[in-house]
Amino acid sequence: MTKQEILSRCNGFLKGICHPGQNLDLVKAAGFGWVRWDVPFPYDKNGKKAPSFEHFIGRCKAFADIGIRTICVSPYPRDFLECGIDVRTEEGLATVSDICRRMAADMKDVVGCWQATNEMFVPAFRAPITEEEAVGFVAASIQGLRAAGTDALIGHNCYASGWEKYALAIDERSGGSDYAGVDLYAGTWGPGGVDSYIPELERVAALAGLPVILMEFGFASKGSSTDLYSNGQINWENPVLNSFLNRFSFKDAHEVLAEPDRFVRTVLDTCSPDMAKRARECSPSDKIPYIMQSVPHLLKSWPAKSDTEHTPQTQAEFYTRLLPRLMEHPQICGAAIYCMYDSDNCFTCGMEDCPCETAWGLVRHDGTPKPAYEAVAAVFNAR
Repeated sequence: MTKQEILSRCNGFLKGICHPGQNLDLVKAAGFGWVRWDVPFPYDKNGKKAPSFEHFIGRCKAFADIGIRTICVSPYPRDFLECGIDVRTEEGLATVSDICRRMAADMKDVVGCWQATNEMFVPAFRAPITEEEAVGFVAASIQGLRAAGTDALIGHNCYASGWEKYALAIDERSGGSDYAGVDLYAGTWGPGGVDSYIPELERVAALAGLPVILMEFGFASKGSSTDLYSNGQINWENPVLNSFLNRFSFKDAHEVLAEPDRFVRTVLDTCSPDMAKRARECSPSDKIPYIMQSVPHLLKSWPAKSDTEHTPQTQAEFYTRLLPRLMEHPQICGAAIYCMYDSDNCFTCGMEDCPCETAWGLVRHDGTPKPAYEAVAAVFNAR
């Protein structure tokens, strides 16, 4: 599918916001034409629509009534497993496809774009399955969505750096996507800033041979960096990290890699029971990668050095500079900002003072807009 074909289906550049909240007027006033959120598991064990799914469809219709369309993220592996569907088997994958088909058919009138599950390159999101099993899961989800005969765009957001071979395998096994989905957080989870976006998105477009939709991106308004990353990898010699580990009787980070279960028992159980639980849920091959991804939360800092400080004003400047570049680029079809509201606590570690998942919003959790909201509205309403 070409960019022009996607723009035609989307009525122009896809201007999206993740987790939009309840205030429809606030979403509309900022110039957003799309909202992006996760679909709750749609059916009970008797095959009937779950009440949460019925409610979700109603919320999508409410946005549709004011001219805002929906990007839906289909359920995660854990959602199926909790319902007794083993996605690690061929029988389970056939059920995944069938449920995705029914779900897409039931939402045919309210969904304009489907993203097959979310970020399978992140161990916590794919737990307890492996990377190879995740390929089959995403492919089965796409096949089911496609079988519904929907006019919605269909794809996934697995084109992450280091996970390209799996993303390409998903498209080969599923029969292909309409777009290449990318989640990019330069200046927070990864190094760089505004100038890092276009080169990375161009790389993905060339690799996938598809137009790109930036399914998640943003810049947090608080937090400092311990510069944990070196050449794209965690620097295990970082003195701040080692000082933290010494408090728990680890000599250094190399000892963590040698004894990951002790790390879970002593560090994660003490600091974040939520992360300890997720570490235990991961497949054995994912335990150390998950531990690595827990480090920024434990240190309460960004792992990558940013081009700018994290403040409400620099967050606004980020969008003012980046959004026009995205909208003018010949290979980029849309962008969904993460997200509308700040959070009271970090959904990964549970801590209130962790910057990693608490300050992404364009709006404070008390409902007052931040400068970033006004910056986004100025760009999106002018184009």
